[in-house]
Order: sequence, then structure tokens, then C-alpha cells
Amino acid sequence: MKKEIFQIKKNPTTENLLQAIEMITLSCYGVCRLSDQYLSNSNKKPKQLKNSIFISKNFRNEYKIRLYVVLISTVKITEIINEMQKRLIYEIENRFNIKVLSVDIYVNTIAQEKN
Repeated sequence: MKKEIFQIKKNPTTENLLQAIEMITLSCYGVCRLSDQYLSNSNKKPKQLKNSIFISKNFRNEYKIRLYVVLISTVKITEIINEMQKRLIYEIENRFNIKVLSVDIYVNTIAQEKN
């Protein structure tokens, strides 16, 4: 008899999504840190994740993610952003069994070195 493994479809909490997105983003090559949405605060580490990561969900339970980052100057920005988008979509969809429509990444500043 074959055993079948089913994923439990459960809506993740916003806090779980925020923490997962932060962990995945900071583990990407070329990312220095998350940044505050407002440019005037971009040199400081955000006090709360909700200032740098925004999640919206439509009526079909599909998610859109927007986040603000600081990158390291020694890497090609377009390559980092492209890889981050792919990785975030893949890992979030598989971890939480949800559909991610888009990941919008905004680079607020470029740092000389990782802080």
C-alpha cells in the first residue's frame, strides 16, 4: 500500500510570512540589509519588519510582496534582484503552500560593504 503525503493547506500568519521573507532575503548574495521604505531612514536598520516588507493578499488568496533593501556595491543589481525574486517566490510558495503573484524589490541605497 502506497502512503501519500498531503500538504495541509493553511493560511500563514503575516508574522510567519514576514520572518520567512526576512530570512530568505538576508541569505541572498549581495544583500546588505533590509531598508526602511522611506529614503530618509534608509541608512538605518528598520525598527520593525513592517517598515520594509509589505504583503497584500487578494480574494483568491494570492499574495503580492514588496520589500526594500540595501545592496552591496560590488555586485550587479539586476542579477541580484532577479535571483531574489525567483528564490522568494519558490521558497514561500513551497513552504506555505500559497500562490505568490509578484515580488517587487526596491533598492534604496548601495552600501560599500556589508554591515
